[in-house]
Amino acid sequence: MRVCETRIPANCSEIELEEFRKLAISAGKIAADGLPELIVRARLLAFLRDGGRLIGVAGLKRPRESYRKRVTERSGVPLPLATYPFELGWVSVEPTMVGGKSWLLCDPLIAQTPGEGVFATTGVDNGRMQTTLVKLGFIRKDETWTSSETDETLCLFILGR
Repeated sequence: MRVCETRIPANCSEIELEEFRKLAISAGKIAADGLPELIVRARLLAFLRDGGRLIGVAGLKRPRESYRKRVTERSGVPLPLATYPFELGWVSVEPTMVGGKSWLLCDPLIAQTPGEGVFATTGVDNGRMQTTLVKLGFIRKDETWTSSETDETLCLFILGR
């Protein structure tokens, strides 16, 4: 049985935070440097388990101002903290379990942000994640750019409330 639980990082054990970190970086699209600090300062974390085994994670992040500025510059879309306080990200699913899990992870996080703006970035080739974002009410912006962590081309989605 699959169960998705959202938790405030302060209510997670060190083991849970480490499991989250490991699964988040397993796809190779997230820089590991500074990640533990970012996870702890997130608003919410989502853990998807199948029979008790962790198979997916996602987070409602509180991005650093330097990152927010970089995404604004590259996307051409202003992302002021007052308008978009959160970023939906770190969406990672165990490779053998991919398919339909991003919705299970992201929907509960977005449901807990009524009236608040959220942004997300994803690869232009990541159709599954783009479909999930659109189902959640996000709108894709036109400009694309190359990730500073990988060679992937990224695009911006915003959810205005």
